[in-house]
Amino acid sequence: MDRSGVERAVLLGWYWLRAENCALQNRFFADLVRRYPERLSAFATVQPAAGADQAIAELNRARVDGLCGIGELSPHAQGYAMNGVEFSAVLSCAVEFDWPVNLHVTDPRGPIYPGRTETPREDFVRLAQAWPNVTLVLAHWGGGEPLADDTKTGFERVFYDTAASPLLYDATIWRRFIDKVGANRVWFGSDFPLNNYPACEAKPEMERLLAEFEAAGFSSVEKEAILRTNAARGIGVNV
Repeated sequence: MDRSGVERAVLLGWYWLRAENCALQNRFFADLVRRYPERLSAFATVQPAAGADQAIAELNRARVDGLCGIGELSPHAQGYAMNGVEFSAVLSCAVEFDWPVNLHVTDPRGPIYPGRTETPREDFVRLAQAWPNVTLVLAHWGGGEPLADDTKTGFERVFYDTAASPLLYDATIWRRFIDKVGANRVWFGSDFPLNNYPACEAKPEMERLLAEFEAAGFSSVEKEAILRTNAARGIGVNV
């Protein structure tokens, strides 16, 4: 972060299959947030398939520990229904806490790779319509396409992050996507410490992705929204 000039990072968890792994990760994140409160924020991860009560208890503990969102989750990979009682309990917590929920989305047109899980677009459309009071952050550019071209048709609280963008899309995605949804709907995400440029770098770093973003030709207002204010408002950090 220091080398790349990153002021604050938001840590997101993995969508573990075992609830105990979610808890271990959340405690690790809580420790980091306590140690570096001015530099780090963090989301909590849960496994709703282990039961609604356990997921709610874990989210309540995460809230006490200073975490500020939920995710990354993947109902399709973790094995629970997006309209099921377990996930509904998690989303109800998100409403109560005013927390954003980050969800993994796979591009149906993307490459085949180990661990790939299909995430039908229609599932996210139905979710956004059923839970209009939840801030949804759809990872990896939402699978490469926004849920709706018209952002005034019930998807006002749906956002998209840019995590792992270079592994999935060429650099034209920045301008093409934001021209569709507007700069206020995109959160900059890197997926660090994933190596976004394995053909160019032996180790993961942030500078090259930030340079790709800068090369997209955004205005200063657009840059501020994507890099700072969109996410800051979503997690309740003053800007």
